[in-house]
Amino acid sequence: MRVENASRYLEPIYAEFLKRKRRNQRYSLRTFSEDVGVSASMLSLVFRGKKKFSIETALAVCERLNFRPQTREEVIRHLRSLQNSSTTSVDRLAHSSPDDSELEINVRAFQALSQWHHSAVCEALELKGLKGNINKISAKLELPPSVVRSALENLRALGLVKKRNGVWTRSTPAKIKVPDEASAAIREFHKGMLNQAWTSLERTPQKQRDISGITMASSPDKLKEAKLRIAEFREELRQILKSENPTCVYHLAVQLFPLHRS
Repeated sequence: MRVENASRYLEPIYAEFLKRKRRNQRYSLRTFSEDVGVSASMLSLVFRGKKKFSIETALAVCERLNFRPQTREEVIRHLRSLQNSSTTSVDRLAHSSPDDSELEINVRAFQALSQWHHSAVCEALELKGLKGNINKISAKLELPPSVVRSALENLRALGLVKKRNGVWTRSTPAKIKVPDEASAAIREFHKGMLNQAWTSLERTPQKQRDISGITMASSPDKLKEAKLRIAEFREELRQILKSENPTCVYHLAVQLFPLHRS
């Protein structure tokens, strides 16, 4: 099999497949498909030029293959050049709501952002004094500069941030809407944030955080109303915490779950 020459965005991906096959002659397209999280039939069609990856799928594949930010950016740039400007909203990576107050993002795209630090890095671009500088963001969030740089490249590929004259800035509304469907990516994000909450519980003074909870007896028919109230509360608190000169990145998490099997 050979990759369609016109699909330049596939060159690094196909090259990685060939490299793995050279190392192990038993390494198959099906094995590669499992490694990159794409079905073997879809991958075969893509390599033969019959179909092409969506941007979110290509980005997720790059993540699974641990491509460098420069390679990832090259893949997305070539893929975008192939896309038709009339792409429907179903196939689009993300689109703004009519009032531009939020950005909708599908689950496949969210896979690339499932690690907690992506949202933290994105919000850190708003912090006073950091001026979109990777090293300053790295020091503030206690993350390696390479992790911050990789996160920014992922966010740029999704259209969430932009880079101009060496400075990173936000390019979309602060609120991101993710579909309600259960997904491994969404669960992974929340697990990461829960781990950060555990860390904060151990090292952040109580005056600088609020981690609290209540246990109660109720019935499942109250859950729908509870979720609506929680959503309203999150939005109300987001408005309250808005600041013209933010200096910290916070995460608000609300958990409501049964303490036994349903």
